[in-house]
Amino acid sequence: MEEITDELKKLSRAWRPFDPNADPAFTRYRWKPAELYADAISVLFNAPGLLKAEAPNFYDAFFNYLENKPKFKSLYDNIQNEIAAGKANAALKKRTYDGYDEGDEVYGEVLERISIGDRFMRDLVDAHWMLIKKVRRVGEHNIEVEKNPRYKLEELVYTGSEIEWMLSTALDQMIRPLEKVGLGWKDLGYYRQLKRISENRKGVASPEGWYKERADNELKALEEEWVGPRWEAMQKTDKAFFYRYAQVLDTES
Repeated sequence: MEEITDELKKLSRAWRPFDPNADPAFTRYRWKPAELYADAISVLFNAPGLLKAEAPNFYDAFFNYLENKPKFKSLYDNIQNEIAAGKANAALKKRTYDGYDEGDEVYGEVLERISIGDRFMRDLVDAHWMLIKKVRRVGEHNIEVEKNPRYKLEELVYTGSEIEWMLSTALDQMIRPLEKVGLGWKDLGYYRQLKRISENRKGVASPEGWYKERADNELKALEEEWVGPRWEAMQKTDKAFFYRYAQVLDTES
């Protein structure tokens, strides 16, 4: 077992280089069994030859395990077949888009859980009723004045007006141009997610199994899929996004 652990540590450093002596806390995190195993599986799907070369004992043990677990072996074989057929990114794309929908559904469920009485107070008495209710539940005498959210409401209202203006501008300058060419919010979110992984998350695990090389390939595929007006609209929207983002940072600073 210790020999396999040593192999996985060596593999992890080769796959995601770092200096074990630089930060003891980070090293403890990287040496956790779950992290070592995650790196090994990432290498397995992306560079199996490297896994076999750097961690031969783990490699053999893993495939011996698969032989005794038909269900997991079938899943592994299906993933390999998808990769070989070029379908892996399509499956990831679907899961990513589905994730956006799930987020909207969860938000809707949260809104539905608000009681009729609370909705009445929020809509007809005070728009900040849910916050006021929680403050009352804790007791104002138990909250330091500078931390009491009631005293931040006026500032929040002003900030909310700024945000509303920015969102309205974003709708006019970013989303509507996309809608004219058959794209929308989720397409922009997907594009931005891929760009962030490609530009800022090299060697870092990302949601749904994305990583830099895969994101780079998917961006190239999108350029071919959205060729012409759609790709041009997305490029303009991307620039507008960063312009609005810079405005928000200037407002906060």
